[in-house]
Amino acid sequence: VFLTSYGVSSQALLYPYREESASIAFFELIQRSYLNVFGEIDLESFGVHLTKGHCSVQATGHECNQDHVITTKVGMVNYYVAFVLLSVYLLFVNVMLINLLIAIFSNTYENVEQKSGIIYKMQRAQMILEFRERPPLPNPFSLLFFAIELAKYIYKKYIRKCDYEKDLQKYMMSMPNRHSSAAYRSSLMEAECRSQYIQNTRSNGFFTKSTSNPTPDNKTEGIHQNQYNDLLIKISRVEVQLANLLDRIPAAGKPANRNVVESWKCAVPKHTLCLQSPYPGTKVDRMSLKKEQIDWSENVNDYDPPKHESTDIPKLDPSNPFGIKFNQIDDEGVNRNSYSGNYGFLGTYPRNPVGRTGLSGRGNLPRWGPNHVAGVVMLRWKKEPAASTHMVIGTKPVVEVLLIRTTGSENLIFPQGFVAKSQTAATTQEEAVLEQCFNITSLTPNLQSTAKKQVKAVLKTSHEVYKGYLDDQINTDNAWLEISVSMVTVDDCAFSINFKEGAGIQEVTWVLVNHPISRLQSNLQSILSKALSQQNAYNPYSTITDDS
Repeated sequence: VFLTSYGVSSQALLYPYREESASIAFFELIQRSYLNVFGEIDLESFGVHLTKGHCSVQATGHECNQDHVITTKVGMVNYYVAFVLLSVYLLFVNVMLINLLIAIFSNTYENVEQKSGIIYKMQRAQMILEFRERPPLPNPFSLLFFAIELAKYIYKKYIRKCDYEKDLQKYMMSMPNRHSSAAYRSSLMEAECRSQYIQNTRSNGFFTKSTSNPTPDNKTEGIHQNQYNDLLIKISRVEVQLANLLDRIPAAGKPANRNVVESWKCAVPKHTLCLQSPYPGTKVDRMSLKKEQIDWSENVNDYDPPKHESTDIPKLDPSNPFGIKFNQIDDEGVNRNSYSGNYGFLGTYPRNPVGRTGLSGRGNLPRWGPNHVAGVVMLRWKKEPAASTHMVIGTKPVVEVLLIRTTGSENLIFPQGFVAKSQTAATTQEEAVLEQCFNITSLTPNLQSTAKKQVKAVLKTSHEVYKGYLDDQINTDNAWLEISVSMVTVDDCAFSINFKEGAGIQEVTWVLVNHPISRLQSNLQSILSKALSQQNAYNPYSTITDDS
């Protein structure tokens, strides 16, 4: 725009009487304006061009030179006006527009550089999804691929249904990690981004009061208002969770200068994790509950929680629990009893014995009612590196605990597994140690026999440390986890075979318990605390020091 406008104006001023073709004049004005941008500024040429432009039609007999042209009224005005236009043109184009263009390029580059990681991850995810979902064979051979997939689905769904019980632990380990710190950080980042978005849109005037229903003109406003309301609901849920945590803090009336206060009880914390939203691996939010609404004895008229049942976890019970014999061992050998005693019902559906969770259905659990899990707390005394004596903190000896980490998880857990039908907790504990810590199926027959004998001999001396309800994020109103945990202390020579990660296990390790284990799954901390107290070992979970 500037280049053409200046070229036309200057051409008209320098050649007011020119009688040449328009194409030649247009080429000259574009050429001169374009070269001026790059510093090709010849002020002497102004007079030359002005002379050519005026002399082309000068009256005969007059001296036609630069001095004569400039002295004329038209020539003088055109000369100085053209010079002013040149100055303004250079000011805007060379100084302002080019620098503005550089600034725009720089800003665009910075924006692209900031989003380069996101763009790369998005494109990589799209490529992975494409290769995962697209048949590996080209058309028309892809029909063979779909036929094989259909046959596999029918086999797993119907023919191999009786084997789901044996593979249940593998399926549960493949679930989205419900206690992952990475998932927690991700949820915090999402909440932070959403709060900033709501704050920005609110400051821009999106959230205005409206007494009428949203119309096409204020549709965007209605969408932002709904998002804002959802955020307020989530904040209220967080407040409820914080209130539950505050109830576990000792009363403020105790002396402020105490040296030791009790912070961990022997009982497992109940109904804290199972109130959190969203449900693991989904975007399903639980119904928000106040503390006094958790107990079933409290009448909550508007209690209508959402229902969720995962399609990724094999279901060992029918979708409708009608006809299942609860509160007993049923005809198939499945233990439907609860460690907490007899539980009630919501129609034909079993009812969580601890209270409401804000979500109905089975969720990610395979059975209605109690889903029994058995685990082992295996301890050994920690010895000083340069001596044969036990490591001591204060007057208490320090122990190490055997923990495992499943694939895709950041947290450590005890060796544990689901109790199958017609199976005891002791048998499940033995199988969990063999499969998860020794990968028994990969050993030779002789080593398998040795491992089974040693594990059986070790667990024979174990005793029960906890048996009851397990607070967990996957619990619902109609299905929940119950765990039986046994404790055993071993020496360094208990196993002659080295540990080897089993299927779905990423890590098997002894962890020193000289301070709270940050990676230990949160709902297992109090169980470990109880085991340490019973063993009279140093227990970092039982006391805290208040230096204030």
